[in-house]
Amino acid sequence: MCRRDLTINAMARLTGDNVLIDPYGGRKDLQGKVLRHVSEAFVEDPVRVLRLARFAAFFPDFEVADETMTLLQEMAKSGELANLVPERVWQELGKALSAEAPQRFFAVLLMGRCCPF
Repeated sequence: MCRRDLTINAMARLTGDNVLIDPYGGRKDLQGKVLRHVSEAFVEDPVRVLRLARFAAFFPDFEVADETMTLLQEMAKSGELANLVPERVWQELGKALSAEAPQRFFAVLLMGRCCPF
């Protein structure tokens, strides 16, 4: 079972080969500039919401998949984000502020109705 958050992070290349291992369609999402969660296990860790928002800040041409945005909204509604540790929020925020488009970090959190600030 893959523990990667996003399809574009779940790809691998075999060492010495030109074989791409892409069990979740990451290549298609990379080409389509889409940030999409790998599985419903995404909801198990609220830090993934912050990581998704950070990726959006670093890759401003990428859009969050509709189903991933719906999942963020469900996580916010369930209260799961209350489990975020302030240190991790600060850490992800700090990384996002060094991105090409730091405002997208906040935009994704606001669109997902899950802004922990």
